Amino acid sequence: MTNWAVVVGINQYEHLSPQEHLKFAVSDAERVKQFLCNQANFPKDFVILCSDTSKPVSGLNTRPDSVSLRKILRTLSEHPNAQNAEQAWFFFSGHGLLGKDNQNYLLTSNSDPEDLEHSAISVEFVIQQLIRCKARNMVLVLDMCRNEAPSDSKGSSRFNEAQLVQQAQQNGIITIFSCSRGGKSYEIPDLQQGAFTHALLEGLQQHTILRQLDNYLRDKVYALTQTKQPAQIPLIVPEPGWKYDRPLLTHCATKADIETLKSQAIHAWIIEKNLDLAEQLWELINDLATDSQDRKLSRESLLKIVQERQATGTAIPQQLQNPAREGLATSLPASPLSPAKLALTNPQDLGKGRLAGEKYGLDLDASPRETQKPIEDDLSSEKGIDYTKLRDLLEAQKWKEADQETYEVMIRAVGKKDGSWFTPEELLKFPCKDLKTINALWVKYSNEHFGFSVQKQIYVECGAKLDGKYPGDEIWEKFGDRVGWRKDGNWLSYDRLNPSFSSPKGMFPLGGLEVVRLRFFPFGGVCGGGWVDGVWVCASSLASRLAECNR
Repeated sequence: MTNWAVVVGINQYEHLSPQEHLKFAVSDAERVKQFLCNQANFPKDFVILCSDTSKPVSGLNTRPDSVSLRKILRTLSEHPNAQNAEQAWFFFSGHGLLGKDNQNYLLTSNSDPEDLEHSAISVEFVIQQLIRCKARNMVLVLDMCRNEAPSDSKGSSRFNEAQLVQQAQQNGIITIFSCSRGGKSYEIPDLQQGAFTHALLEGLQQHTILRQLDNYLRDKVYALTQTKQPAQIPLIVPEPGWKYDRPLLTHCATKADIETLKSQAIHAWIIEKNLDLAEQLWELINDLATDSQDRKLSRESLLKIVQERQATGTAIPQQLQNPAREGLATSLPASPLSPAKLALTNPQDLGKGRLAGEKYGLDLDASPRETQKPIEDDLSSEKGIDYTKLRDLLEAQKWKEADQETYEVMIRAVGKKDGSWFTPEELLKFPCKDLKTINALWVKYSNEHFGFSVQKQIYVECGAKLDGKYPGDEIWEKFGDRVGWRKDGNWLSYDRLNPSFSSPKGMFPLGGLEVVRLRFFPFGGVCGGGWVDGVWVCASSLASRLAECNR
């Protein structure tokens, strides 16, 4: 089983004008190949670079024309050594357009934009070649839009991302877009690279768990392109969804990845009482860790889970059994210890107390019901505000009650009484520490589904600037559609918003805006004006303030 990849970078296009050519797509592709071969354990013979300057490989023409690319993809995906590989990647840096047949196409060096169906390569064809080899991770990376693009920017309204996402979801493919729908992807002359590929390769040195990589890419690419309009915001679509919390490239797993996996394993074991998941995660840590203490910790934890299974009469799942572990299970005595005590028996041996006390908030003498929260929440405030009630409401997933509490703590933070409204100036100067505390609580307890930072990200993706000003009807309505404040072209009243994990991301918090409007100001919102006016003032001001606080 051999990892394989096709890496494409195209600067020059036969049927596009010179001003529509790219400058650094070839450089991007070359650096991606270097990374995959030198750091990600991909064999050089199975990473095929197709660019304006690439040379033939094993008798294959690697010029990035449509015929050559199709042949290379078929050859690799059908190769016996590539079957059931851990990784199958397709990276593309260039132009993409929507064909007359409503299919998404990647422009090859000889593609005619007026005849995409016969001269370009469809994304659907690429996906079919990826799934043919039945790799564990199938990854499609599309750096497909630049600031100089034919007609619209590539990957903009002339590229059907919704269709592509659906295809990826149906076939279990991890898809990484260089920008969000309707966005642009920029080349950075000072870096001699595209902003996205630069950030991707840099990010993979620090995080290979998709959730952390996603956050890193969004922050880094935005920072590189924030002076552009619109700023560039990458997007990761993990399929299946559980891979969002697993390493993308196990061979490149970082110390930060191991720490994240350890936190997940402890949470699954101690808090969720999910022994199967905890066992899988400790197995993964044992396989990936390079630090001897981490490996020791994983083995000790696996032994204790075996003991706990014996004590409770829980069978070891078939998929987790192997001869070595069966031997351990039968040779160890049953243990009556609670999960918390099992995790912390002899904590010095388990990574010098790494699981104990201040880091995970666990009590050695506590019963499972008495176990404290694994990580203590930061409830700090510049204004002496107590955020305990907000934390408790969010932990209980009482979203609307937490939203009302959000308004109440925020209005106190600016020195006003309950029932007052905010001015834009007050929100643009809102205390940073308090704003970060409120946002962090929403983000944590909603699993990154709600929060001001989530709303800020969507706000920027819709094309808005973080300047505290009204972004215009088109952008504001697009934002309202994205976060679920609008439906069928109409703004919804607060009582029709039903926040849950199935509702649109970013729906909450609203800071109790409509609740307070109904209670105190029948004709005005908390920020002044009506429901729509008041919300945009708050949303725009808070997004801008949060960006400033995070600089």
